Amino acid sequence: NKKSPPVFTSPILVAAPPSPPSTRDNLQIEEEDESGSGSSSPLPLPSTIPDVVLRGLACCHSLTLLCDERTPVSTPKTFKSSQDATLIGNELERRMFMATGWVFEEWQDKAKGAPRVRVRAAHSDGYSGAEVLQAFEFDHGRQTMSVVTKNLETVELAVYCKGSYENIAKLCPQGSGSGHPLAYFDVANGYAKQGIYVLALATKTLPKNTPVDTPFARDDIEKDLTLLGLILFRNELKPESPDAIRSLKAGRVRPVMITGDNALTAVTIARNVGMMADTSPATSAS
Repeated sequence: NKKSPPVFTSPILVAAPPSPPSTRDNLQIEEEDESGSGSSSPLPLPSTIPDVVLRGLACCHSLTLLCDERTPVSTPKTFKSSQDATLIGNELERRMFMATGWVFEEWQDKAKGAPRVRVRAAHSDGYSGAEVLQAFEFDHGRQTMSVVTKNLETVELAVYCKGSYENIAKLCPQGSGSGHPLAYFDVANGYAKQGIYVLALATKTLPKNTPVDTPFARDDIEKDLTLLGLILFRNELKPESPDAIRSLKAGRVRPVMITGDNALTAVTIARNVGMMADTSPATSAS
């Protein structure tokens, strides 16, 4: 029997997702070790975070670029870089990418009539990093999104997939040395109970003879993955939120939370903001 991988094969990122009205707008990113204790070192930390994790965080998103006042007039409209244009898209993904310290580049492929995306370390050239060959947008039914990438140095094809920690675990087969460790759900649920938004990141390498000139099938891409670890997004309450909830209740207005977060995270936020008492039981319904 192969030994199960450690609880985390890489540091955990702690950041903030898009801020709903009850949460803070500020962002703090820190590194955590396997014990769960955060260090005070801010990201980017390319010297301590494994390259495979950095590549996953830099590639696995649906961001794009918008030219703005920072974009040089001399820059061709067919080429854009995050060094002189604005990253737009899901705020959680934008913050996640910014934490890597990498550069996002996008240009128009005249032959294919479609944009191409490349990411690289800030001080590297255009022949390093990775190109995103195909992206599968976040699917609410699957609770995942994924990308197929090509390493521009080794030409190796790799899949990166992120999503809910429950569903990512299903895509990492047990007994192969790549499945989730025994403490996986205990650790992930523990973070969710602290009001932290928890995602998981996984990867796999595609065979060398994999054709790249035809579209990939999502079912083939999102299976037999190797777990890389958890990504934690710390979402702190705004100081005025509990008072706002108390005012609503005093006016006989019943606050209701509608969220796509993990139920454990939602319950913690609801209790912290005063929507429900600490002693109130929480039940779930499918």
